[in-house]
Amino acid sequence: MKFKVEIWNIFVVSMLLMSVYAALNPACSVMNTALQDSSSHLTSKLGYISQSLMSFVSMAGGLMAPPLRTVLGHRSLMVFSALLHVAVYVGMIVLTEWAVLLGSVVTGLGEGIIWVVIPNFVTITSEHKNIERNLSYHMFIYNLNGIAGNILNYLCLDDSTLITDSSRIRYFTVCTVLTVLSALLCGMAVCPPGSVDTELSSLNEDSDLRLITETVPDSTKLLSDSDKDEATDYEVEDNVPKIFKRRCIDFLSDPSVRALTISNMYFGAVCTLLVIVPMCISNTFENRHLIPLLGGTVGVSRLVTTGLFDWMARITSYTTLQYLQTIASVCWVTLMFLVFPNNSLHELTPGDLPLLPMGDWVVYLLGLLIGCVLTWLGVLVTVATGKVSTDVKTMQGFQPDVLFAYCMIVWSIGSSVTLAITPYVSLYMFTCLTFIGVVVNHFCFCYDLLPFIGRFVLRNVDDKPISY
Repeated sequence: MKFKVEIWNIFVVSMLLMSVYAALNPACSVMNTALQDSSSHLTSKLGYISQSLMSFVSMAGGLMAPPLRTVLGHRSLMVFSALLHVAVYVGMIVLTEWAVLLGSVVTGLGEGIIWVVIPNFVTITSEHKNIERNLSYHMFIYNLNGIAGNILNYLCLDDSTLITDSSRIRYFTVCTVLTVLSALLCGMAVCPPGSVDTELSSLNEDSDLRLITETVPDSTKLLSDSDKDEATDYEVEDNVPKIFKRRCIDFLSDPSVRALTISNMYFGAVCTLLVIVPMCISNTFENRHLIPLLGGTVGVSRLVTTGLFDWMARITSYTTLQYLQTIASVCWVTLMFLVFPNNSLHELTPGDLPLLPMGDWVVYLLGLLIGCVLTWLGVLVTVATGKVSTDVKTMQGFQPDVLFAYCMIVWSIGSSVTLAITPYVSLYMFTCLTFIGVVVNHFCFCYDLLPFIGRFVLRNVDDKPISY
């Protein structure tokens, strides 16, 4: 029965996340083009700014998630954060500068909250030995959004050369309805007996779920069993703020947390490909139907690679998957450098030629590579975050959702900075900076996170060892 409830929880919250982002991710991929094609004076530059603002504000959402979770509980907070995603669609329907920017701010808050509360929910409701498996299942269901959302794109964007005002209004209205309906799924979530927030009162009774900032009469209670030898160092610090400061420093200086900082920042930058590549395609090929075709190819690629991830981890290793991710990253960076004109990030390029002109088939190849990279990198980072969040010594007494919130903030920094600088850099400069990020992330992951995963992923549910 416990196994069935555990899987049911994963299915429900993953379907919620999939439905919300089946609307949001494809909508973000066409937002810049819709602004450029609209009859208003607004340009694609506003799209980059608004989406950068959305990513930046999601940092605040990530900070708000842990305290809001203690007040509302997981289920109520998931519903609330899902509904906040509607704001960006309302802004695109109204289509004024302030409406677009305000909608991005509100949606950014929802994005920051939902990406903390749902992975944390999956982690704490899973048995320790099943964490990596359940997170893989979660990402598999989530990645269905790439297929469902881009089918929606293809059906709603009926003009292959221009996104008309009527198409824009119809499209973002459908996204609004889909998001509201998906929020209702949260009411179906079932928590195992004794789990967190089965009832709201349980959060107040379970001291293990309280934030570290609570006042604790005896400072040694903040220590884990493995830290008892160092208890005397903390006993002299009766001031709780001093204990909190010291634990923050120890937490942030841990090698695995430093590695997660770099990897999540890089992951945030890579996720902007779902915005940047469609803009390059629309400016180079001037065929709006190639945008949902790219998204659909990415979606299929992500779905297949996510479904195969756990199986590949069993027969190969996490190290192999990381190397595959790096090789695929180098390939898509090189391909973008070759097949798009230098100014295709933010301008129409009817007279400019790339270094290596190619046909529409290159869109499918890019989609395949980007899907593989987003899946392998995303699952590796998520599994590493989940594993680190269960380590008492690394967490320094903080709860798991604190690490998820921290990673969400770092992810937001990488995403917002990338989107903010995109209108002001050339494609060639962008690809060079990305290549540096690929190399840094690879060595960071190999030296710190892969050994950490291997230290904790000792055996899976089938009692077969998983190598790292």
